[in-house]
Amino acid sequence: MTSHRARLGWFILSWALAGAVGPLILLTLDILPGNPISNVKWLALLSAFLWPFQVLLWLAPPGRVGVLVNGYSIALNCVLYAAVGRVVWAIFVSTATKR
Repeated sequence: MTSHRARLGWFILSWALAGAVGPLILLTLDILPGNPISNVKWLALLSAFLWPFQVLLWLAPPGRVGVLVNGYSIALNCVLYAAVGRVVWAIFVSTATKR
């Protein structure tokens, strides 16, 4: 049986990985021919919801600095998702202990 702390760590890690997968999928969609993210309105809104730190990319110049800013924005997104995962865990544990 795993401890509470180990399950919490895996839960937060899975949320952080989800924070990395979303931007990577959006970056892949962005380089496709026809750029489906810009052409479909709901997909653009979904991308802003899944990756709020993509605003940093608008300020980044192309080249090495742009790649660094891209990585930094994905890392910030992972931290944000991990924090949300921690809050979800706290809510889940508090409701489970009340029963």
